[in-house]
Order: sequence, then C-alpha cells, then structure tokens
Amino acid sequence: AATATATAELIAVLAGRYRAGMGLGRLGRWDEAESVHRSVAEHRAEVLGEDHPDTLASHYEVGFALARLDRPADALRVFGAVAAARARVLGEDHPDTLA
Repeated sequence: AATATATAELIAVLAGRYRAGMGLGRLGRWDEAESVHRSVAEHRAEVLGEDHPDTLASHYEVGFALARLDRPADALRVFGAVAAARARVLGEDHPDTLA
C-alpha cells in the first residue's frame, strides 16, 4: 500500500509539473517549458509507461516547445513519434491521434 500511495503521489506531482510547464509556455518561457516537459515525460515513462496517454501528452508538449523555439526538425521528429504511438495505442481515429 505504501508503494501505491507513493506512486499516486508521484503521479500527482508530475501532473502539477506538467501544468507548470504549460504555464511557462503561456508566459513565452519556452526554454524552461521544454525542459520541464522533457523531465515530466521521462518520469512519466518510468512510472506510467512510454505509451501511456499522459506520457504521450508530455512528449507532445516537448515538441510544441521545440517548435516555438524555432527547432522545426526536432519538433517534427517528436510529433512524428507521438503520432505513431498514439495511433498504435489509441487508434487512428482517436481525437488525440488526429490532433
């Protein structure tokens, strides 16, 4: 039970950090937003799995930040990986896959 509680708390902390990354982006602080989202994506992959929708959402936000940082090739690579994973996990017609 302690492990489940610790995991639930970590998931909640990661959700908060994800929201912080979103806030940084809204403020135009894209370098910081990219760093936060990359860290959250790595931790979510460890806790939830690489193909979990929350992990994929974090990877998507990394790509979005990279695009805003004028790194289109890097952003496209991330977006392509997210799209492929979402199609595999959620299906071709899921709204997140189509986004």
